[in-house]
Amino acid sequence: MENVQTRLSNAAFRHFEGLPHNLHKRFELHNGELIEMPSPSPLHQWIVARLVFLISKWLEPAALGYVFGDNLDYEPAEGVIVKPDVSFVSRQRAPSLPQTFQIMPDLAVEVVSPSNTEREMLQKVQLYFAHQAQVVWVIYPDQRMVRVYTPAAQGVHVRQLVEGETLEGGALLPDFALPIAEIFPKPEAEPPHEA
Repeated sequence: MENVQTRLSNAAFRHFEGLPHNLHKRFELHNGELIEMPSPSPLHQWIVARLVFLISKWLEPAALGYVFGDNLDYEPAEGVIVKPDVSFVSRQRAPSLPQTFQIMPDLAVEVVSPSNTEREMLQKVQLYFAHQAQVVWVIYPDQRMVRVYTPAAQGVHVRQLVEGETLEGGALLPDFALPIAEIFPKPEAEPPHEA
């Protein structure tokens, strides 16, 4: 993420985002700081689409809430506008879909890009929790792993999951279980060796 050191209000952010030269760029607002988001790679978008599909499929009979892909704004406070790669909002918090979300999602999912740093990702996790998100999944495509963050009395609790383990929905998505390997494309098969 490229940081531009300017403190903006939500209204100023909306104006900046709508300027003609910014129309094909992606931005967030973190405590008044403008953050330019990198363009997603095909792998990034594949993972996002895969998660939206799998969570939606699981949610359909349960009707527990709504799942969304990227580019949906959450605006829980002045100076904060985020666009998680995947998000879930429970029906308990949103009995019907509002015009805009003035809350953080219950679950936010971030797919790490090569330009993201560990520090940036942790700051974003903390921003989600500062505004009442319950769980954050951070997905690392290159390492084929997921870190599950939950708020703790002091900071955050993190659990790292790798292939062979299962990502579970906990109290938020009861009985949801997804093998880590299913989040990522299958590794390319090696061509057969000629005898």
